[in-house]
Amino acid sequence: MKRIVSLILTFTIASEVLSIQCWYDRNNAESLSDEAEQVDCACGDHCLFTGDNLTPRSIRICGCVITESGEEHLCQHDEQSIHEDGYFKCCQGDLCNTNL
Repeated sequence: MKRIVSLILTFTIASEVLSIQCWYDRNNAESLSDEAEQVDCACGDHCLFTGDNLTPRSIRICGCVITESGEEHLCQHDEQSIHEDGYFKCCQGDLCNTNL
């Protein structure tokens, strides 16, 4: 029984240490809003920053989300793209989605 409890505690601590922190923010500017939050991502190891060039809207979220069917990776590696209509940045590292 002690071994099972030990394994559960080890897994819980390891998963907390391995989780990445990203900014969560949806606003009408490229900079972080006053409502921006630092969140621990439930999966993955990337953050996402995306925006629309037609309006000043931007979104910062974790690069992976948990859905009913499992993990959905919005980002799988570091990349950045800027187009006429918008831009996105996938990055690896805590709070890396501060700026484009």
